[in-house]
Amino acid sequence: YGVGVYHFFRDEEVVVDTAIAAPSHLEGFFIAPLAVFLDGKGTMKHVLNDKGAETKKDPNKIGAIPQWICPATPSSPHGMIMSPAQPVSRSTACKDCAGERPTEIV
Repeated sequence: YGVGVYHFFRDEEVVVDTAIAAPSHLEGFFIAPLAVFLDGKGTMKHVLNDKGAETKKDPNKIGAIPQWICPATPSSPHGMIMSPAQPVSRSTACKDCAGERPTEIV
């Protein structure tokens, strides 16, 4: 149903192109895919294939840094790329997220 990838590259500065690699025709079947930076030196450039923002260390934040893609809905047929840094209101959030997202996971 949903899937999440958490990363903690402890020893090396690893760069991964995508947390979740899937055939493009299956992207719509993922429900709110998630990538979370926990700690370490690595970076994931995208959440699902070439979609979603990168997850990496942010010197201005403490704790985990999540990025996810909200599912496509009739009101948002292509889904929305969401992140805690992006301000969300009920008018800009997709119907399923409804603006209710954690701002930080600790």
